[in-house]
Amino acid sequence: MTLVRYLTDSLSKSNRLGGLVMSGAVSGKFTVKSCGKAHAWCARCRPMQAEAQRKPKPEPKQHERSCRSCGRCDTCLGYTAPEGMKLCRKCGETKPVTAFSRRTDTGGRRNQCMACQNGGQHTTRCEGCNKTFARTSETRTLCATCRPPVTRACSHCATAFVGSTELRRYCSATCREEALKSKRAVAYARVRLAALKAYGGAAPACECCSEGLLQFLALDHIDGGGHQQRQETGGGGFYTWLRRNNYPEGFRVLCHNCNLGRQINGGVCPHKQ
Repeated sequence: MTLVRYLTDSLSKSNRLGGLVMSGAVSGKFTVKSCGKAHAWCARCRPMQAEAQRKPKPEPKQHERSCRSCGRCDTCLGYTAPEGMKLCRKCGETKPVTAFSRRTDTGGRRNQCMACQNGGQHTTRCEGCNKTFARTSETRTLCATCRPPVTRACSHCATAFVGSTELRRYCSATCREEALKSKRAVAYARVRLAALKAYGGAAPACECCSEGLLQFLALDHIDGGGHQQRQETGGGGFYTWLRRNNYPEGFRVLCHNCNLGRQINGGVCPHKQ
């Protein structure tokens, strides 16, 4: 009851002073609860505070839109064109502005004309349905709808299937995933072998027990910290990280037994005891 009376007396006092509000409410030292929600400012002071906290608008640039890579406009780069025309950055020809498609993010015209963007595609009419379609080969006369289906063998299981497009190589998503999985395994084995040879020579072997079977070998952090590095680079990304950093020092080839035994035994391999 005391707080309500205090707020009532303060508001009536502010009204008598010509619409002034309390300094505490303006500086945000306390909140006024009126509808169950905590408001930093009242309805009369909120627009003024929003105007005061609004960031000033940046100064307008000398040109309409700057280049994303160098920050300069076409005039600074020397790409000048008459009114209603634009210079294609790829073919170097000056074409009407309508020959350049609009960007979906900014709404401006692209720097390459539509002919260069399509990569040599030509628009023609289908001999079957008489509809226009884009083609990259001059010998193609039928669109994708009228074109007869192509029967080919799956690149993974060799099962004959009817492909919806000529670029389809797998009969199902399962075959595609299995093929990509095998390719990733081959790439991982190649990167891992290169890392073992970089630290163990042409015939890598364990420095402790001379184990030479590749399936038993691993890279050991001489000064420790392998768990933290695996958290950063990931399990499979560790060998890729070594290759990108030109195989730095601080690693050696050990077998899994010596590597794990060294970790359990406080940094000393059980073979050394």
